[in-house]
Amino acid sequence: MADSSFDPSAYKRTTRDQWDASGVGYDAWGATIQSVIRPAAEQMLEAIGVDEGSSVLELACGSGAFTQLLAERVGADGHVVATDLSPGMVALASANADRSGLSQVEVCEMDGEVFEFPGQRFDAVVSSLGLMFFPDPESSLRAQKSALRPLGRVGSIVISGPAANPFFSVPAQVIGARAGIAPPAPGMPGPFALGAPGRLVSLYEAAGLSNVAAWTVPATVELESVDEHLRFLKDAFGALHMLMRDMSDDEQADTWGAVAEALAGYQGPDGFVSPAELLVCTGTAA
Repeated sequence: MADSSFDPSAYKRTTRDQWDASGVGYDAWGATIQSVIRPAAEQMLEAIGVDEGSSVLELACGSGAFTQLLAERVGADGHVVATDLSPGMVALASANADRSGLSQVEVCEMDGEVFEFPGQRFDAVVSSLGLMFFPDPESSLRAQKSALRPLGRVGSIVISGPAANPFFSVPAQVIGARAGIAPPAPGMPGPFALGAPGRLVSLYEAAGLSNVAAWTVPATVELESVDEHLRFLKDAFGALHMLMRDMSDDEQADTWGAVAEALAGYQGPDGFVSPAELLVCTGTAA
């Protein structure tokens, strides 16, 4: 059950401001993010039939790490409309597309739960590491279905459970414990909100999608050292800073030291290597 005191509008404003503030840092780690999501992205796009010439709507595009993979897939004759709630992220994604010469990519600001494209329908609607942060993912999936051509496909990539993703769950647990903040309650948006078995499948089916399939894809976060992973976390994950917002500078420094200690077991001769796991879900519009 979702918290009755939860205000989705306030949450969206805070989320937008958070990503506006951390967007440049997140963008700096685009290659790392791509390396983590690429195996899941390739499987998802193959499963939903995104290919040369496809027309695709992307939700929660961030600064465009997944957008670039989409553009590669659809080619010069395809079309990608990449959208995000954060105007800062939209500006970064647009600049990255222009810099890479991706003329098939259009970037615009949009709420991923409430949207319409009058007179325009897509072959596929996709999201990567975004849907779990939506306050009402079922509403988003209904809107996604309405944006599809007949027999169009929806594809989502989310993070699976905390146990399979220590690169993020361990820091979040350490920081949350020190800040006195509990993990998000069931039904609330957050990194692991859609990682439970069957949760995403049930949302797809409730939204009226058919031929729903879900599977996990192993991934790895590989960096030079624990210290580099801490820089990745600090730069790319504004949510962790939000957990620490009431801490003094000294308390924050001490907390990051505790995070480094908790992650020390993932440091080895090949640098920092942590397992990760992504969940892919696909469905078809009738």
